Amino acid sequence: MRFSLSLPEREQSLLNALITRVEQRFEDTVDLIAVYGSRVTGGAHHLSDLDVFFVPTNTGDTEPMLAFIHQGIGHDFWPINWHQLIAMSEFEDARVAILADAQLVYSRHPDCTHRFQDLKRRLDCILTQPDNGHLRWRLHAVMNDINGLLYQLIQLDELMAIKPLALDVFDECLRVVCYWNQRYCRGGAHWLVDLARCAEVPPALKEHYLRVFDSGNADDIIRVTVAAFRQLQHWLQDHQAEPQGVEPASGLCGAYEEMLSVFNKLSYAVSIEDAVAAFYAAKQIDRDLSEIFGAFCRDQSIPVLTVHTNSLPQLASMAEQIQRQLLQWLQSHNVPLCRIAEPSELLDL
Repeated sequence: MRFSLSLPEREQSLLNALITRVEQRFEDTVDLIAVYGSRVTGGAHHLSDLDVFFVPTNTGDTEPMLAFIHQGIGHDFWPINWHQLIAMSEFEDARVAILADAQLVYSRHPDCTHRFQDLKRRLDCILTQPDNGHLRWRLHAVMNDINGLLYQLIQLDELMAIKPLALDVFDECLRVVCYWNQRYCRGGAHWLVDLARCAEVPPALKEHYLRVFDSGNADDIIRVTVAAFRQLQHWLQDHQAEPQGVEPASGLCGAYEEMLSVFNKLSYAVSIEDAVAAFYAAKQIDRDLSEIFGAFCRDQSIPVLTVHTNSLPQLASMAEQIQRQLLQWLQSHNVPLCRIAEPSELLDL
């Protein structure tokens, strides 16, 4: 089943060829084809490619995938599976804009169409629900990720590595601001446009971004990027960015499950950078819960990570202390958990 989409003649011809190829060779293994990006948002120019993806019937099937050049422009016909689309619909995948912008152009069966439309409706519900606790909770998870990126950033000394990572940090900062404003973002080349669409933004975030974007000085890039993140932290605190509408018990349970994921990353860390990023995530969960629920007792001291920490076992041990305190607190307050595990079960120290 095909769906119409208004495209320039060149792109329409290309899309028709891709759909015909699927109908003839992959009729039973491709559920959907969708177009997203500048061709559906109105930002395309004469050198823009056609952003198009397919949804395989079986996760992991990449046979229909293509990468090719058409009239001097590179194109990708690439897979996004159902699990990834579900994650996007719940803001658990950073590529939310793909699902939000996607326009269906082919469906194998009406059930596939309905499933796709349900995911888009779920995403729209999150974006339009007033005082949405889901997005507020997700922005705290993004702040955890930024902590790890910043630690990686300060370890670098080459401009060619520093600048792309710094811009990644600003992309994540933009996600936080967009989530606060109940919007999704595309980032990258759309950074300034996405920020302009937000009603409330940190006062100097745009200036910090432009300074890093134009800078050729590694030290200046690091300094400005860290300053932008600190300002974002203060901005969230000033706006009382607690997850609204989330029951404390369910939020704590989710935080503990997130902590389990962090410990899994620590267990399999093969480099000090990976372990440090995981440790920062663990510490941030602990700190966020204290700020959000005002519930943690501070009788036990939480270890402080320094740049001199260079031992994987030491990092694991320090993070274990945080996890153990969280587990004990949850148990003492009878918070229902899907699975309660002792730290020794999670790490082989």
